[in-house]
Amino acid sequence: MTFSTIAIADCHIWSVNRMTYQIRQSTSADTALIAHHRSLMFADQGDYLDSDLAAMEIQYAVWVAPKLASGDYIGWFAETDLGEIVAGVGLWLREWPPILDDETGKQGYLENVYTVPAHRRQGLSRQLMHALLAWVHETRVTQNIALHAAPIAQPLYESLGFISESGLMLLWID
Repeated sequence: MTFSTIAIADCHIWSVNRMTYQIRQSTSADTALIAHHRSLMFADQGDYLDSDLAAMEIQYAVWVAPKLASGDYIGWFAETDLGEIVAGVGLWLREWPPILDDETGKQGYLENVYTVPAHRRQGLSRQLMHALLAWVHETRVTQNIALHAAPIAQPLYESLGFISESGLMLLWID
């Protein structure tokens, strides 16, 4: 696999096997896409009825829209040079009581990590996670991130420093 990364301001561009990808942050205009990726993620993980997934997708779009607008949800997408969104990741900054190692009053909750099947195993989730973690380090908006990892994704998160505690994975930001 050929892999190279070029940082251009807040945008990361990289190529894998002659396909060029760019990372961008989500906007409020991406609400439906974020909800759709969430639905596809759940469809991949379990045996859900299409009608249940469709209902969840609508309800999630209603839930996430004000969080995108307020900055309580930040997402990142991997986009091909043809403009196709092929992977995404989101960080929900939920209210959290100040604690000894984190007085920010926010906990990051990682969700909606999804890659379109034709683009899997290309390092997209890892690149998106690097963008997310760089943003968290830069903004210092939280000192800890939690997630519930699918078993197949757990090695990725562990390689990024997350620690598994009873199914919940945590990362403390230095």
